[in-house]
Amino acid sequence: MNSIRKCLGFVLMTAIIGSGCSITKIMLNKQIDGTQKAGIATKRETDPDIAKRALPYALKQYEGLMVLAPWNAKLRLMAAQGFVSYAYGFIVPELWGHEFDETDEVYYTKRKAKDYLSRAHMYARDYLNRVDSKLAAALDEPNVLAEMLPKVKSRKKLEALYWVAYTWAQRIGFDTDDVEWIGGLQQVDMIMSRVEAAWPDYDAGGAILVLATSACKKGAGFAGGDALKEAEARFQRAMKLNPGYLMVRYMYARWYCTAVGDAKCYFDNLKAVLNGGTREPDGKQLTNVLAQDWARYWIKQGEEFFEPDQIPDDIDEDE
Repeated sequence: MNSIRKCLGFVLMTAIIGSGCSITKIMLNKQIDGTQKAGIATKRETDPDIAKRALPYALKQYEGLMVLAPWNAKLRLMAAQGFVSYAYGFIVPELWGHEFDETDEVYYTKRKAKDYLSRAHMYARDYLNRVDSKLAAALDEPNVLAEMLPKVKSRKKLEALYWVAYTWAQRIGFDTDDVEWIGGLQQVDMIMSRVEAAWPDYDAGGAILVLATSACKKGAGFAGGDALKEAEARFQRAMKLNPGYLMVRYMYARWYCTAVGDAKCYFDNLKAVLNGGTREPDGKQLTNVLAQDWARYWIKQGEEFFEPDQIPDDIDEDE
């Protein structure tokens, strides 16, 4: 009888402990879900200073939750999105006009940008690995990846692939002399082409924009006119998908108009960004405000791309 009681007691204790672990896991998962949904508040923020101060706390919260909930894949996606957004939106612009300054401040800012962009890519790869380990294993094998991508139809897998490629593209773009990263350009183009074909409006046409920007850089370099025609077509497609998304028009001016040497295109589109509304599409309000801030900066840098007589006389008056 005592043996039976001891056995029942052990079973009951095990059930209680197991139940406690399950409850903790459920509570953490719910907290993470709530944190992800609350993130829309930052995306809708129209004061970049508030967003810039808030994002670092959110990023450390994500990493802290990873310690408590190592099983949760969604946290990796949130961290990838957060780190790349913070680096691209707030750290990299601090270097504009100072890229070649040999100061401690520039050195540390560059180091921070590299670290955050690299960390974003690491988390994106980790997320993909949890969604589809075979796809993740193929990332560094272009031939294998090329065979697998046409079969990818799941939106969860497409989303994971998109953030791998997006963070990869941003890290490459930040330092094109870094041979460790530049080799990933082929995979970035392959992945973004698949996302463009299967889910073109994801992240407000983000895959289209990455491919368009890449084509501009190729066109300005070795690829020539065909790449630039491809870039223009993609930018026009992105504008039709999201007419109110100012970042598309900003990128069109910054990359396409400069690549083809069209000053009117450059200044007209930057002015359109400055005069545009920031409310649409929903969830891109902060990005729209950043696009206006960046347009305000680059419209004054026309001498980097054009002859003095190509710069409109009213630029200073407008700004």
